[in-house]
Amino acid sequence: MEYKKQYIPPSPQKRPQIKLLYPKYLTIHSNESEQGTAQKEHDFLVKKGNNKMFSFHIVVDDTMAIECVPLTEVAWHAGDGRGDGNMKSLSILICQAKDKKKAWRNAAILAAQILVAKNWSIEQIVQHYYWNRKDCPSILREENKWELWLDEVVKEMANLQKIP
Repeated sequence: MEYKKQYIPPSPQKRPQIKLLYPKYLTIHSNESEQGTAQKEHDFLVKKGNNKMFSFHIVVDDTMAIECVPLTEVAWHAGDGRGDGNMKSLSILICQAKDKKKAWRNAAILAAQILVAKNWSIEQIVQHYYWNRKDCPSILREENKWELWLDEVVKEMANLQKIP
């Protein structure tokens, strides 16, 4: 999977440039469009006329991940204003890409990398639902796929921790 940093410009609605001082969570989201790609989701954030107060740190699909907001800054993703969801959480948006299983796998790899780098446990991954009861990440909430996906993250974490 290709990983690139393509930061959106600073703005109060998307990238407020508030320091993310003590992150404690990794919040997982999914988009609603089956035609979504990481690049399209990134581009939607900066689309002229899009004044929604919404952003995310990283968006991932079946081929790439794009870091849209630096991991040291707050992103408006949890729907809880200045609550812990936004102020103490990193975020990953999973695209419903052409190859959903590959997108889910890429997201699991990315989540594992973040958890290992931060010395966090699997319990620090939460669904967007945790913050505001929105049915998100819907692609993992259906048919109890969430637990299967978390198992994949745990396997990836174990693989990363074996590397000397």
